[in-house]
Amino acid sequence: MRPGTFPDRVVFSLLLLAYPQAMRKRFAEEMRLFVADSYRESVGGTAVRRYGGRSSFQFWVRTYWLLFTNGIGCRLDQRRGRRMRRANRIPTPPSLGSRINVTDRVGNLGRQLKHAFRSLRRTPGFTLTSVLTLGLGTGACTTIFCVVYPVLLAPLPYPEAEEIASLYEKSPGPEGRMGWVSPLTLRDWQERSRQFERISSYRLNIFTWTGGPDPALLQGWAVSAGYFPTMGLPMTLGRGFAASEEQPGNERVVVISHGFWSQQFGADRGVLGRTLAFDGVAHTVVGVANHDIDFPPGGDYWVPATFDYDREYRDFRYLGVVGRLREGVSIADGQAELAQISETLAAEYPETNAGWSAEARGLKETQVAGVRPILIGITVAVGLLLVIAVGNVTNLAIGRSTGRQTDVAVRRALGASNAAIAGMCITESLVMAMLGSAVGVFLAAWGANALSTFALRSLPYTSSISVDARALGFALLAAALVGLVLGLLAVVTSGSNDLGDALKAGGRGSGSTSRAHRVREGVLIAQVGMALALLVGATYLAQSLYNLSRVNVGFSPDSLLTFSYDLPGAWDQDAGNLRTFYRDALERIVGVPGVQAAAAVTPMPMEMGSVPSSWSLPRDVIDGADPTVMAHMRTVTPGYFDTMGIRLLSGRSFDVTDRDDSEPVALVNRAFVDRYLQGRSALGVRITAGEVDAQESDWSTIVGVVDDVRFRSLSTEGEPEIYIPMQQFPSGWGHLVVRADGPRDVVVGAVTSAVQQVEPDLPLANIKSGEEIIADQSRVSRTSTALTSLFALAATVLAVIGILGMLSIVVAQRTKEIGLRIALGADSGSIWKIVLLRGMRPVLLGLALGVAISLGATRLTGYLATTRLLELQAHDVSAINPLIFLIPTIGLAIIGMAVCVVPGVRASRVDPVGLLR
Repeated sequence: MRPGTFPDRVVFSLLLLAYPQAMRKRFAEEMRLFVADSYRESVGGTAVRRYGGRSSFQFWVRTYWLLFTNGIGCRLDQRRGRRMRRANRIPTPPSLGSRINVTDRVGNLGRQLKHAFRSLRRTPGFTLTSVLTLGLGTGACTTIFCVVYPVLLAPLPYPEAEEIASLYEKSPGPEGRMGWVSPLTLRDWQERSRQFERISSYRLNIFTWTGGPDPALLQGWAVSAGYFPTMGLPMTLGRGFAASEEQPGNERVVVISHGFWSQQFGADRGVLGRTLAFDGVAHTVVGVANHDIDFPPGGDYWVPATFDYDREYRDFRYLGVVGRLREGVSIADGQAELAQISETLAAEYPETNAGWSAEARGLKETQVAGVRPILIGITVAVGLLLVIAVGNVTNLAIGRSTGRQTDVAVRRALGASNAAIAGMCITESLVMAMLGSAVGVFLAAWGANALSTFALRSLPYTSSISVDARALGFALLAAALVGLVLGLLAVVTSGSNDLGDALKAGGRGSGSTSRAHRVREGVLIAQVGMALALLVGATYLAQSLYNLSRVNVGFSPDSLLTFSYDLPGAWDQDAGNLRTFYRDALERIVGVPGVQAAAAVTPMPMEMGSVPSSWSLPRDVIDGADPTVMAHMRTVTPGYFDTMGIRLLSGRSFDVTDRDDSEPVALVNRAFVDRYLQGRSALGVRITAGEVDAQESDWSTIVGVVDDVRFRSLSTEGEPEIYIPMQQFPSGWGHLVVRADGPRDVVVGAVTSAVQQVEPDLPLANIKSGEEIIADQSRVSRTSTALTSLFALAATVLAVIGILGMLSIVVAQRTKEIGLRIALGADSGSIWKIVLLRGMRPVLLGLALGVAISLGATRLTGYLATTRLLELQAHDVSAINPLIFLIPTIGLAIIGMAVCVVPGVRASRVDPVGLLR
């Protein structure tokens, strides 16, 4: 950086604000020229000799530092002069020119650093406590920054990522739920849109790969040909998909992910052209994707999506859609155009599109929308913890500075200026904050690794959670701000300007000491208030998590194991083969020792997403209303409901008589009956996946009603579902559910062996217990509750230490007064009262502040409203719950009173005779 450049002018102007206004007007230009001349001397060699060969960077650091400290000193001198003039003691005005001679005082910074280290070394107890306290606060902040930055703040790795949007169809009604898109609507968007450069689709795809050492179940995505150009990143190897490969029969090509390429093929660049057996069908590798492509997340490969538009339904919405806007077009413009197209489609196809609209959201917003409230709430909590930690160190530093008032006064009497005193205090605080930051970085490295590995696996971009250069920069910035705040507070409470006042006995009533006490008490009030706010938030989340753990999920998770599978193409091509597989495989599984029951389901609740589709009821059932209903479909084998522990409410379940040659039957859940049949018995009602005028053979008869199962999340009620017998509508993929007693490893091995006796190339993957399935649904809530509770506990401990420290200082300062009171006849009760009142006053005021913060937060709707943010992830908990406020408040008040015991005992045991002697 050179003098006169834009950064130099900005920094120099900001530093000048530290000087009094009169001095800025008089000497600003001279100071600027002096700094420029000093810089030129350093380039020419004069300053190099003077600085001992130090770099230009060090020159700027020293220059800016001395400008700032000189400015603070000048302001303090100005205030001192005013006070002395008011007392008719007018000193000689300080030489302003001496304040700006940077080169003559360039060695001050080194001397101040040496003095700071010596001073901290002389008080090891204070230094160790302060460094560890600041390390705790900065470490927690840095850890959360390592999570928040890649998840919320970092831009996506795609070129012009702000032009990429996720597109949805929005359902009718006031709730307007965003959902997937039908292939026919996707085609209309692609043909009619002018604001989007490309619109592509994606959907989940599962293959069994038999080309490795063992058969493996792979998860990937079927995407449109324009998917990779939409992402905008170049391929690592090869190419993406051509438009012709979207046609049925031409889709036997695959693009593998960078991770799959590295792990399975050792990053072999000769992988192009090789064939991979997916479900027994050869697919040719035509490309390796860029390592930054991770949307949708968790894919091993991409294959072309093929559509037979003549056989698609507009009301069968199962595609995710992503689009890239044209240059200069905003997401709002793109959404407006899609909304207009949706209105046109509603007019053209009222039976399927009436009331449906479109929604466009930025890709980043789409990926983080579900976790943003949680992360912001945790960020606010950890920020409060850092403020409490700084407050604790402030109280310790004030207590220490009170004992150093004589030292400061002696320094002033010997000629030390206010600038020197300010520089000493600020430098010492910055050194202490930097040491705390070093401890915090160590804690953050451990915490970030723990969060990435265990706690936050369901967050996007968790692979980027680490202590990198940005995290180190954040830690240094936090340390600099904390050190500056502590230094300025130390300057404010540094003691009397007069040596005589500082040396007076019993000078506890001096202005500086009174000011220090007011600052100390104000900090303690803020500490208690913030600690209570964190405790209220932790109690709120704990109550929510407790309620969530007691939710009736609709099935019994005990002794339940689930296995995902995808049958090879040879099985999937023939419905008779699929029926044979399920019959033989389930018979063998049930024969395994310890297995009580087994069944198959497609898809598994809570494990795999389900897309609602349209069904039709007879017109006489719905009394003239729209016969079309929306419901999720699951195909199950006989015994599924008994295996899962799902209650049968009425009618019968499926059995072996429900075959492909028997009458089509179905079961529905309670939510379906309540929403669409409105109290009417469902038994005997017919339903079809086609139109209301479908053929007689397309209708199924409802033979039973089962209880609801929560499958979208634990906090949402069950949605309408229809169950179809697997023997009548077989599927080649899904989940096996097994209820068994015995060691898990033994059961898993036996079940896998039984299945592979029927199909040796069928892998069973994603093996989970029922408890693990439920736990996965509440992992983020449990992590948020645990972190908030941990921060609240740490804040409470720091607040307790602050109360104890303040009372200890008060008792030490008033020991003589207490001794005189006892000598004059005061009993221990009155002494206890003095200490209790002095200790509980800031506690009670802090509790009032904490209640006000928590109550006020419930009224805010912005992102900084912690309780409002917590309400977004709460379950069955009112935002204004008296017990949630009352329990932490009473608990913290009791803790505060208990803390007052130690200094109270100390005060009541003062020996007045020895003290007076």
